Amino acid sequence: MTQDVTQSSGAEAGVLVREGNYGTQVIAVEPGGAEFIPLNERHGRPIQLFWTWTSPNMEFATIFVGVLAVALFGLSFWAAALALALGSLIGGITQGILSLRGPKYGVPQMVLSRLGFGYWGNALPAGLNSVTAGIGWFAVNSVSGAFALNVLTHLPQVLCLLIIVAVQVVVAFFGYNLVHVFERYAFPILTVIFLIAAGVILSKAQPGAHHQTIPGAFLLTLGASFGYAVGWNPYASDYTRYFKPETSKAAIAWWSGLGLFLSCAPVAANAEDAVDPFRNQISERLVTSMTLDVFGRAVRQVRATSLGQDAREIRQTYDAGGVRTVEFDVACHQSSFTPELLTTSAQRLTSADTAMIFLK
Repeated sequence: MTQDVTQSSGAEAGVLVREGNYGTQVIAVEPGGAEFIPLNERHGRPIQLFWTWTSPNMEFATIFVGVLAVALFGLSFWAAALALALGSLIGGITQGILSLRGPKYGVPQMVLSRLGFGYWGNALPAGLNSVTAGIGWFAVNSVSGAFALNVLTHLPQVLCLLIIVAVQVVVAFFGYNLVHVFERYAFPILTVIFLIAAGVILSKAQPGAHHQTIPGAFLLTLGASFGYAVGWNPYASDYTRYFKPETSKAAIAWWSGLGLFLSCAPVAANAEDAVDPFRNQISERLVTSMTLDVFGRAVRQVRATSLGQDAREIRQTYDAGGVRTVEFDVACHQSSFTPELLTTSAQRLTSADTAMIFLK
């Protein structure tokens, strides 16, 4: 429900003000929508922005940004880490700047875009954001979450997808307060999980491994990490519009920017280490096939020492879970082929992966 602003609401004349009593209730449906939040409903502290922006990025999509830097663009570990850090840093800065507008204007970020695009001009960016973020990212996170739940519980994938979707819808349905609380308690759990994973990956990483960098790889990685981080910018003021106008601007900018940076840069950089152990583990010229699973993890490597001979990938197939089976036709003389290398590689395969090698 909405009404024209009254003097006690703190908004300018003619601005629609959100009605209803919400306060700090967690298990309560957030009333209204994009209307101005009246001053008597303002609450919250800037530090809660830290986990609100950190928790959502401790996920598979963030990891895949780091995988791209090494597996696709061919950057070294340190070059990729620098590019990821710079891109995430710039994205964090813009997130902090945009978050400052929430307490002052009391409306969501896409409504504030009318300042730059106008009332009708804002329809295009707001519409595109609704499709790419509201539908696109919801689908990406739902599918990746469903696969993760399936791996952990072995429940049917469709059931896992329904569970993940239901949880997301419930949290979003209750709104602002529940989102903040959910992210607060998810933060320590996700942090411990990713720290353990980082330790395991770093113990097997080879940051100095040989690499073949494509032209513009550094800028591509920087752009990808920046684009990933600023994907949250259209929601910056959504999570600060309940703050009181006198809330410290420096604290708002710091905690929102820091949360975004510390979740994007280290998590993505950790993914580089996951790829590094697969690069150049032996000195001969290698014919290599690296597979990323549906979560973006480098899970399978098929290697053969060719010494100038040819190895031909003859067929690829995918099962319903997205796992790829690759068949190779390795043409090489017995003296230049080391079967033990394939045996060693086969030991690295997960139970879900398959590799069929045909020797001539």
